[in-house]
Amino acid sequence: MWLLRGVALLTGVCLPFSLLVPPIYGETIFTETEKFSGKMIRNTDQEVTLKPEKGSEISLSKEKILAIYDDEGGLVWANPVIQQNDPTPEAKERRIELPSATGKLNYRGLHLGVAGGAGMLWPNATFSSFPLGASPDYRVMTEINASAAWYLDDSQAIVTGLGYGQRRIPVHGIYADGVIADGYWPMDFLDVRAGYRIHSDIFFLEGGLLTAIKLANAPLTVETASRTITSYDYTPRTYVALYFALGMNLPITQNLFITAMVRIDHAVSPAVVGNAPTATGVSGEVISTASMSLVPLSGTLQLGLSWRL
Repeated sequence: MWLLRGVALLTGVCLPFSLLVPPIYGETIFTETEKFSGKMIRNTDQEVTLKPEKGSEISLSKEKILAIYDDEGGLVWANPVIQQNDPTPEAKERRIELPSATGKLNYRGLHLGVAGGAGMLWPNATFSSFPLGASPDYRVMTEINASAAWYLDDSQAIVTGLGYGQRRIPVHGIYADGVIADGYWPMDFLDVRAGYRIHSDIFFLEGGLLTAIKLANAPLTVETASRTITSYDYTPRTYVALYFALGMNLPITQNLFITAMVRIDHAVSPAVVGNAPTATGVSGEVISTASMSLVPLSGTLQLGLSWRL
């Protein structure tokens, strides 16, 4: 008897409470290009707000939604405009065609991004000529850049970029004011890039062309133990390079991504040319020279954010 009384009391308390708080079920919303899953927290005549398992809330206009299904696969809502504008007589009987749910991220559209990078630069010994036959030196380089990627679909994009880079073009062993030492050209470049990107889920490969535009006529700088020597006898210049990158887009929300990549730039034209002394006399006069041509090769780690419009 006491058991029946307990059940009745529990039912009397819980039933009114359950009527006051409507249950929220898991819904799936289909647009023309995407599928969204989560809990519907708001549904008005103009828009639907969904809370996915991961990430922030998503608000979708009813005009862009094809259909909404509940967690059991039942049709909750179908876009009436699509059905009314369908010229086929069986429109009301026919099922709405929905995009396939592949589980892949949606990239289609324009992505705008900003990133910073740091790495190492050195002249490629195979394509460069050193006046004293020395091996390449290595120097740190940094850059910042802005990019625009137009995704034709979820797996390929055309990429353009504009950036600013500080690159010290080094030479290992050179005559300067009577001494032989390591030198470099502290150069600033405006980078213009154009490339092509292939995606597979969050990972991508990218390759293209870089034009590094010299912003100032940087001097040769040689630092010795007692002084710093500078010389404008050599010609730093704008150069062209091929680049290759391996990276990933990590989604924060449906439209915001963390972008990270490792990129290799290999010049196809020299960044510094000139005739460098290979021997000097007692009084400092140049006895012999050799042509110098430094073709940069660099590797950088890039990290930034991109936004899909």
